Amino acid sequence: MDDKVLFRKNKNITMPKNDFALKDREESPFVNPIWKLPFKGLNPREKDVDDFNDYVTYMNDQQKLWLADGLRRMKPDSIWLEKLVV
Repeated sequence: MDDKVLFRKNKNITMPKNDFALKDREESPFVNPIWKLPFKGLNPREKDVDDFNDYVTYMNDQQKLWLADGLRRMKPDSIWLEKLVV
């Protein structure tokens, strides 16, 4: 598990460190924004819905599958799941 990050709220949700820690054009590290979405999807506020809608348009199929899996584990009835079909 050293090469994966565990989701604090559900240890069954993991992400490879290479996908978790990204770098911008200036090589400054930042956390992959989709990492926060399973938590934001539990009880989404308007801002969380906006974040999801912004990010989902840029996600590749692998990221959508990862998020769908996380949401199913955290909130199986999430309305966001319908937008993550690949």
